[in-house]
Amino acid sequence: MVHRRSFYDPLTGLLNQAALPVRLKRALQQAGQQGQKVAVLVIGLGDLEQTRDTLGSETVDQLLQAVAGRLKLLVRGEDIIARAEADRFVILLLDVANREATAKVAERILQKIGQSFYQFVHPIDLNVSIGISLYPEHSQDSTTLLEQAEEALEQVQPEETARYRIYS
Repeated sequence: MVHRRSFYDPLTGLLNQAALPVRLKRALQQAGQQGQKVAVLVIGLGDLEQTRDTLGSETVDQLLQAVAGRLKLLVRGEDIIARAEADRFVILLLDVANREATAKVAERILQKIGQSFYQFVHPIDLNVSIGISLYPEHSQDSTTLLEQAEEALEQVQPEETARYRIYS
């Protein structure tokens, strides 16, 4: 029980920020041994504080659970999903083929998470952006890959059509 509380987000049931570096290091070791690629996607949910102020904490908690549920449906069973911060999720795509495959997953996430959430009194639309880094292309260090994905996320501009950016 202590292990579950230490490494899993109690709201979403996903891995939490404490478990993420451990799982990422393990994934990179395995990918290195098998000559595979890994993509790190940091997903930012904009306007979450405004939604909390308008609709309340309980609604935002339910919204985060709904986002987690949609994310689980969008990735393969071997991929890893974590809730990294209040308004951020991280997905590790294991054994990803290339940039194009990663971009397709990012587009699918933007499409599905960007769809209105209708299970509330009023439909809720989220402003979603994704920053991406790739192993081994960008780095072989887990901390650096997370930082690069965060940096790519911060470079996404609100008016851009493609709401994701691959680190460069």
